[in-house]
Amino acid sequence: MKHYLISYLVLSAAAFVGAADSTSVTAEETEITSKSFVFDQKAEFVHFKETVKVFNPGVMTLTCEDLVAKLPRGGGVESIIASTNVVIEYISGKSTNFAKGDKAVYTKTNEVLVITGTPGGTMPELVREGMAIRAEVIGMDLANGRYKFEGITSKPILRLKIKAIQGFDSLGKGTNNPSVGPAK
Repeated sequence: MKHYLISYLVLSAAAFVGAADSTSVTAEETEITSKSFVFDQKAEFVHFKETVKVFNPGVMTLTCEDLVAKLPRGGGVESIIASTNVVIEYISGKSTNFAKGDKAVYTKTNEVLVITGTPGGTMPELVREGMAIRAEVIGMDLANGRYKFEGITSKPILRLKIKAIQGFDSLGKGTNNPSVGPAK
């Protein structure tokens, strides 16, 4: 399996730098392995196929069967579509979090990641800070630390330990416990 480097892919994302054989990856690099890939410079995209693994040390690991990234000429990544058995493991603060679904779409212009499933299949899931949330559509506004959970034909499911809510901090800035009491 050959290794292909790009200089930051979100969950986290950025630009295709080129292809190279490598045995170590630095925090500034992202390594993508797959059984095959197509790079179309004119159409500005790269398409990884079969047993795709995206690894960015200390940031995230993504696995899927198919990944397409739109790469504009000026550099960076415009959008990413990962599909079929998508599993994302990412670091937030001191905890490792997981997201899974059948499809994950990231758009750079608004820094939104949307995870969906296959109709009738297993719902996508986000496991974070002691919570496991399943919904038919999971939207993650990465720039603002906001999450949206939608259940089209069913209700979103939230499973958590009560203690997890008390310390949950979606923006990673301490606790979300109010610092002042209610207005009188």
